[in-house]
Amino acid sequence: MLNFLDSLDTWFGKLTNFELIVRFAAIGDLLAVHPAYQDPFPDGLADAAQIKAMVASFKVKVDAAAGQDRARVAERNKAREELVLAVTLVARYIEIRATIRQDPSMLEHTGFRIKSRGSKSSAAATVSPEVYSLKKGNEDGSVVVTAKRHPGKVSYIIEMCKGDPANGGIWTYIGHFLQCKNVITKLETAMKVYFRIRYDINGNLSEWSAPVGIIVT
Repeated sequence: MLNFLDSLDTWFGKLTNFELIVRFAAIGDLLAVHPAYQDPFPDGLADAAQIKAMVASFKVKVDAAAGQDRARVAERNKAREELVLAVTLVARYIEIRATIRQDPSMLEHTGFRIKSRGSKSSAAATVSPEVYSLKKGNEDGSVVVTAKRHPGKVSYIIEMCKGDPANGGIWTYIGHFLQCKNVITKLETAMKVYFRIRYDINGNLSEWSAPVGIIVT
């Protein structure tokens, strides 16, 4: 039986408040549309909407504490602790469900970084990342992204850019994936998008691959 407990990185202490807001907002957005997490969450566990509300509230407190007023700084710090705990519990819930159903895809596309099972001594930079191919998926508005397979046990980070990244386009985080071949769905048709990938070995990140574009159909 595959054990996916402790598969998701919940070491959030290294993130700045801004980075935490961006990461947790992405988790809320991705869980809101993830097919595996559309049923109500257990009582006491923050669902996607509640995570997004907590992130919004935390951002207000971060802005209010910019002047370093002691009371507001204390409120900000308390809100951060509560937010981190809530999201950490959601990560454990995801790991438990993936283990019970023996389905690693339930860890993917959730906004959480998936820990690699390789050795930390393995250097991600020894293999240059590459987007091998982009193809139309079976559904309209979907693209099959195939990355160059890394010989070690890594996770694959995918980002997408609407429009030309060399001409003002902004990269958007899609997710961490266990497989080198993944289907990205619900994209706007008739739009040219670019994808890039990088390897993640226990937090050791490779450089980004060169971007590759495709018109979504």
